[in-house]
Amino acid sequence: MSRRPVRSEFGSYLRFLRKRARLTQAELGLETGYSESQICRFESGRRIPPEASTLIAVFAPKLDLETNPEVLSRLLLLAASARGERDAPDALDATTRSSSAASMAASALVPQPATEIFGRNAEAAACAALLQNDSDGSGAARLITLIGPPGVGKTRLAIHIAHSVREAYPDGVFWIPLASIAEAGLFAETLTAMLQIRRSPASPAIDDLVAHLNGRRCLLILDNLEQLLQGSGDICLQVSDLLKRTSWLRLLITSQIPLQIGGEQLIHVQPLPVPFVAPLPALNVLGQNPAVRLFVRSAQRQDQAFVLTNANALAVAAICLHLDGLPLAIELAAARTKLYTPNALLKVLVEDDRQRLLMPAQNLRDAPERHRSLENAIGWSYALLPPDTQSVYARLGVFSESITLESAKAIAGATPEQLETLVNHSLITVARQAGDEPTFLMLGTLRSFALQQLAVRGEGYATNRRHATYMLGRARAVMRSSQDLVTRTRVLLRGEDQFRQAARWMVANEPERALRLLCFCGDEFWQTARRIVEGRHWLQLALAGAPDANPALRVHAMTIAGQLAMSQSDFAAADALFSNARAVSERAGLQDAHFDLERALGWLHYLTGNTPDARRCFSRAYEIGMRINSSVMIGHAEHALGFVAAIIDRDMARARQLYDSAAQAFEAAELYDAYAEVIFHHSEIDVYNGDLETGYNRLCELSTWSEHFSERMRAWRAAALAEVTLLMQRPEEALQHAAISLELFQTMGNAQAESIVLHHLGQAHRQCGRLPECARMHSQSLSIAMDLNDKNMCVRNIIGIAMLSADCGAPDAGARLLTAARALLRNLPRFLSEPDITLLDTLEQKLSATLGKREFGAQRRIGRTWSLSAACEHAQLFALA
Repeated sequence: MSRRPVRSEFGSYLRFLRKRARLTQAELGLETGYSESQICRFESGRRIPPEASTLIAVFAPKLDLETNPEVLSRLLLLAASARGERDAPDALDATTRSSSAASMAASALVPQPATEIFGRNAEAAACAALLQNDSDGSGAARLITLIGPPGVGKTRLAIHIAHSVREAYPDGVFWIPLASIAEAGLFAETLTAMLQIRRSPASPAIDDLVAHLNGRRCLLILDNLEQLLQGSGDICLQVSDLLKRTSWLRLLITSQIPLQIGGEQLIHVQPLPVPFVAPLPALNVLGQNPAVRLFVRSAQRQDQAFVLTNANALAVAAICLHLDGLPLAIELAAARTKLYTPNALLKVLVEDDRQRLLMPAQNLRDAPERHRSLENAIGWSYALLPPDTQSVYARLGVFSESITLESAKAIAGATPEQLETLVNHSLITVARQAGDEPTFLMLGTLRSFALQQLAVRGEGYATNRRHATYMLGRARAVMRSSQDLVTRTRVLLRGEDQFRQAARWMVANEPERALRLLCFCGDEFWQTARRIVEGRHWLQLALAGAPDANPALRVHAMTIAGQLAMSQSDFAAADALFSNARAVSERAGLQDAHFDLERALGWLHYLTGNTPDARRCFSRAYEIGMRINSSVMIGHAEHALGFVAAIIDRDMARARQLYDSAAQAFEAAELYDAYAEVIFHHSEIDVYNGDLETGYNRLCELSTWSEHFSERMRAWRAAALAEVTLLMQRPEEALQHAAISLELFQTMGNAQAESIVLHHLGQAHRQCGRLPECARMHSQSLSIAMDLNDKNMCVRNIIGIAMLSADCGAPDAGARLLTAARALLRNLPRFLSEPDITLLDTLEQKLSATLGKREFGAQRRIGRTWSLSAACEHAQLFALA
């Protein structure tokens, strides 16, 4: 059976670096602006790593990597591999061929390039090949359009191409800038003026143009044609007419919008290839990357002493990544190196996203106004949109990731035709086809501008509200669509950034409404999605923002928050939440909620070793159930009281009696998952009494109910069978049950359960004599337990690795770990069965006999001094050795 790995290489290395920096996942999240659950998902391989610029600017300082380039390089390499980035792009050199062209009008001279061009060899070669004339003029492309988003360098590329193909056009290559022309009706007049064609008073300008150009082997380069596509007059028909009435004329056009006329050959100009910084190549190699070369040359125009060095190379590469390889953005950023070092500039760009729009080209006085800042460049394109499409574009800025037709319509009021217009204007791109429906993406720089326009229009609040309402409404629909929690969670996580964005807005602006949605999700969603910290965060903010919300709603929210806190062993927070919720429920007469809270507090007190209060809470829950006359409530209370009788009082007869009564109530109510949990605890009594076969058979008999179980309960049943068969010394069967359980829990994202089953797998491999596999399973289980602060599973794995140490011929390590585990057990609720305790006693006798009493005593003295974290660290070191 194939299973995805529990840890990715990037995730494992990030976790190692975090531990080395002595940071918890929560602390690293706070330091970097991520949630604890996001850090957990990075480390578990369930989330694509952050982009390299973020790793360099944000993570590296917090992980103490700024002075350790080799370690940082490895982290970046693993991140790139996890993102599927395998091969670094080649740095492409461009050579410019120049020649003189006869009959060129002075006013239409092709500008001399002010700077080199980088990374455009492919586009330039493709365009040049299309523009080469053959003997009769029939083989070359007549109309080529360079198309791409604002700031991508279409004009600069066209200049380069013009010089490279000049020899193929003996009658001239002519440069016609059209940015200053507002109307298509002036198109022919402008061309005749630029080409210095004598006008005939009686003829239309287009006729004079045709008369002059027909038969000439010349190339016209029409720069920035897009604004003429929006004015009065039909520029497309004029261009088509000009081509039809001339034989040798060729046109090269730069535009953000295709003309969509017959014979047009589109060449999409993409952002520059950006460097792959993992590992960071040698300076001479990195310096050949097109984006880096552009940055360095642009910086040198401000400061001739600027060079690429080992100290700034990584920051320069990260800046190019962050700016999406847009040449204009890179040039404008490089112009600020007079004020900032590359490292400081990177930090500014990452922390304030608007900076990439506002960077001024103070030293480029000859640059067109639209190129004086990236904001100007995008604004130029934005101004060419119809007013209604401008509104749609601004509203689409609220999307943090892909946009569907449905969501664009619901939130931005977009029509398919308007989205097509935005695609044609290179302001959004088609990301992929999901069946017959396209999805769209917007570059970060373009999104920043859209959000700015949204604010200018005063539509920010209304649009963000529509986005939040839509996304959270979709979440509610998903939650209602299926009883399968795993399926619901998978669907929601596909758009996790959008849901998080919606939740953030709703919590800040309409907290009571957010509270209802969070309660609808319940605690299991956050646990299944491994978003426990995030769930607690949103609930805390929503509760604080809605102090006057309906009492039942607040009680429900506090109960969920308490359950999440308890799952992280944050018992103090859980106690406060449960106790406050119980007080509110009592005042409001919410008996159902009061019952749930007494049970929750009972389990909390049990976990913290406060057995008298645990018994009292379970008894009060039983009294509430009796008062309401609810057989299901009584059954849940009896189940809890039976657990107390078995685990705390060791009164197995009383426990069985209570379990039997609870099982009957659950069976009658067809609560099959609750019924199965009672049977699990019945089998634990059998195990405690040493009757393993009966316990095993009891679990097997549940197969008759399996079709009624949730996926979660099927996973727990397989885990219980694995544990019992381990005690029965049937490791191969235990491996089979554990493999089934592990796959289900991994699918669900239940990390706590995953840790338990990995422990079982470790023990099974040990019984089979497969010690390396045993070490690997225990190491993975311990890693998860440490992340979750699950003290019980930490101690279980310390014991398992102590057993492994003895088998591997390291009795000294085994003695230290075993002693530490026994000391830690004294501060935890009793969770080991009698067979488990017998195994510990046997191990201790074996280690003492191997080491001798004196040496064994010395090792025990060391182990007694270890805290839980120290014992976990020593256990991991041994398992990974």
